[in-house]
Amino acid sequence: MRWWIWWVVYSFLCFSASGQKRWDGGAGTNAWNDEQNWHPDGVPTLADTIYLDDFQIAGHYVVRLPAGNGKAEGYSLRIRPAQNQTITLELPVSSTAVPALQLINPGESLTIDKGGIFIHASGALSGNPIQLSGKLRINNGGIYIHRTPRGNADLTTRLSSVAGTEKGIFMYDVPGTAGYTVSLSGKTFGTLLFSAVSAGNLKSYQAGGSSPLLVNGDLIVQSGVRFSSSLTADIRLKGDLVSDGQVIFSPASTGTVGRSVLFESPQGKWRGSGKIETGQWFRQYRIEPQARIDLDMPVILSSPAHQFNVAGLLNLQTQASVSGTGCFNVFDQAFLRINQENGLCSTCSTSAIQTDTIRLSQSASYWFSGLQPQQAGADLPDTIQRLVVDNPGGLTLSRSIHLKDSLVLLQGILHLDTTFRLSVRAPFISPPASDKTGWINGVLRMNMNDTARRLFPLGSVSRYAPILLKVHNSSESFASLRFVETSTENADQWPYWQIQPTDTLVKWSAGLIPYEYVQNSSTGIFNFWYKKTADWQVINAQAKEWQNWQFFEPEQPFAGVSQQTLRQVQPVLLDAVTFNLKGHVTRGEANIIAEGNSNEPVYILKSYDGRNFELRDSFYLKGFIRWKEKINQPLVYYQLMVRMPAGNKFSNLLRLSEPIRENWKLYPNPATHKIFIFSAAPCSIRKIVIVHYSGKIVRNIISSSEYLDISDLSTGLYTVRITGCGKTSLLHFTKF
Repeated sequence: MRWWIWWVVYSFLCFSASGQKRWDGGAGTNAWNDEQNWHPDGVPTLADTIYLDDFQIAGHYVVRLPAGNGKAEGYSLRIRPAQNQTITLELPVSSTAVPALQLINPGESLTIDKGGIFIHASGALSGNPIQLSGKLRINNGGIYIHRTPRGNADLTTRLSSVAGTEKGIFMYDVPGTAGYTVSLSGKTFGTLLFSAVSAGNLKSYQAGGSSPLLVNGDLIVQSGVRFSSSLTADIRLKGDLVSDGQVIFSPASTGTVGRSVLFESPQGKWRGSGKIETGQWFRQYRIEPQARIDLDMPVILSSPAHQFNVAGLLNLQTQASVSGTGCFNVFDQAFLRINQENGLCSTCSTSAIQTDTIRLSQSASYWFSGLQPQQAGADLPDTIQRLVVDNPGGLTLSRSIHLKDSLVLLQGILHLDTTFRLSVRAPFISPPASDKTGWINGVLRMNMNDTARRLFPLGSVSRYAPILLKVHNSSESFASLRFVETSTENADQWPYWQIQPTDTLVKWSAGLIPYEYVQNSSTGIFNFWYKKTADWQVINAQAKEWQNWQFFEPEQPFAGVSQQTLRQVQPVLLDAVTFNLKGHVTRGEANIIAEGNSNEPVYILKSYDGRNFELRDSFYLKGFIRWKEKINQPLVYYQLMVRMPAGNKFSNLLRLSEPIRENWKLYPNPATHKIFIFSAAPCSIRKIVIVHYSGKIVRNIISSSEYLDISDLSTGLYTVRITGCGKTSLLHFTKF
């Protein structure tokens, strides 16, 4: 009985082995038809599943299909190199057979994995040298090269589009000087690449038809290539558009649908050293909602009927320009990022947008970014949804702007004056306190129609001087605010905020904020009131460096408080108390050292947003004290306080966070509905904590999903802490 079992197992293994062939190079040649190159020995037949891999032989190698009228066949074929290796299968130009390679698997006949290269260079005079009964699957990192004048329609029809093929390359590198027609109508590609190397660096390709073309990866036109599409249907791109040659989108007939290039990539690029042109009956380039495109080359709209439509996010890089007689449109809820010095100015020679017609939605957002000082430009609408300043050189408005939603100050000073002002109805969005690198220099008109406490990021050319205001009535009220810098030539002039109400009776509260970027200023509070009269007057609330304000509150603040009342608020010098904080975070634990000397109790203040502090503990400080505590948020702030007769004294503001490691990445950024999370070494399970810029935790989950739904989050800046694979990363994104 035992002998019978072993006989069955042996027979099964023999039967299984006869259905597989693996390359072992035993003959020392690269010839497909050499029997000793296979394991087990023998040339593959239609019954064999064929593998070109590293199971029997390691390293790079090349296999050549038979020359002349010789034929290769199999059930299926997979080119599967080891990591960082390449395996090339070549159908040589010396082959004239039809078919030269036949694979009969009705599922996936030919699979090319990462590092695998299939070169189709058949020299046959007609027919289809490669005949497949099933799909041609080119996985990410795999390459099929069409290096023959023979037809391509049968192969492009059989391309697999399953997940993991988006960056699989189908390359046209056809030899000869004659033009070559590519079959694109109704087809789906991973990455589509056109080359002119085999043709002597000059080759023309053309495509036509009436069915859509979908490219899940990149569309790449290399140097020396002229690619012309006369498709009357849409071309959909989910990756990059790269033109180092010449690209012409010229539909064969007119129509009100199709005839467009649609960008659908969440993180795409449109670049190259070549040209992109449009024919007479072309309709539009369109950046779809949820798509982001970084444009870094010139685009010309050659007809008034041609449009460049932005419904997602368009990032105009330094080499970007859109010009011509067509129309440039930015739609509602879209996002336009500008890196050019003159911003949106069609009459400026260096502006990125130079089309004859420009339509910019008042419900879109505009992001100014760069390294040199920028002008917003005269074409920016006077009312917009959102303004983002992200330029260390600063941004100067070219007209007065009203913001329907918010102002985002990432970095750089926003310059205003008495002519060009900014009017805002919603809160500001800006980084945490210690990260502050931008503020408003000029007159700000702010709507305060609720009882919220708000920070106004005001300052002068070189000094940030924030002010915190709270309105005490619920009716709509506007105020114009401006910080005025001290004159260095006149020592008795103090810096002050100029605050002027423009509407009804309002009670305001204001305070200096204990941030580390307000150098040499202590904390303090002063109150002032306005009474509605026939003639409003400006009241200057002042604060002097090295001093602290004491204050009192009149018993009847609305009974006619005068400016003289404000003058009764006297500055008092601080007593000499010295102390400071330093520390670091390791594996979620804060290690803190307090240094100094004080005869009074020293109180520990803690905050997660740098603004709202809570009292944690107290001690007497002589020399230094060290302590540790666990933290459960990406950022935490500590400060020491000593209560003094002349007012509280504060130490430096200590900001602690885990070291940022770029193990994880997310896109798009900014985002509206979803953010995608990926890593070079993805983990099946990871912990994700999302914190609003105010310090509030809005997500604390365990997830294995490739994306997060953020559609329900409010507008603002967020920090994402991702822990997985034993590593932690801190990332930031903006929700719009």
